[in-house]
Amino acid sequence: MAGGTFTLTFGAQTTAALAWNANAAAVQTAVDGLSSVASATVTFSAGSAACSGGGIGIIVTFPAMVGDQAAMTSAVAALGNALEVQALTCTGTFGTFTLTFGAQTTAALAWNTNAAAVQNTIYRL
Repeated sequence: MAGGTFTLTFGAQTTAALAWNANAAAVQTAVDGLSSVASATVTFSAGSAACSGGGIGIIVTFPAMVGDQAAMTSAVAALGNALEVQALTCTGTFGTFTLTFGAQTTAALAWNTNAAAVQNTIYRL
């Protein structure tokens, strides 16, 4: 990737357009600017630019927000042929969770469900 912009949306609010090569601090500033965010920490899975190569994850953690949260989505059309991958990290040690994509929601999944079972459940949406 070598050009374009993307946005992030959380709680019906959208960031201003972020450059393809925005660093984690710039992304965090944009996310923190959303009134729907109490606090957030932004890191990248690799590198120092958001979309500088394939497979770089933008990881947004909401340490002060407990319980069910709205999905964070991205608009990547202005990046060209970009692939969006969403990841969820569950730090709970009991209970269940659901995943929603579009207008469909999975059945409740146990907190310790393995990746293969989650993937099979998503494919059935």
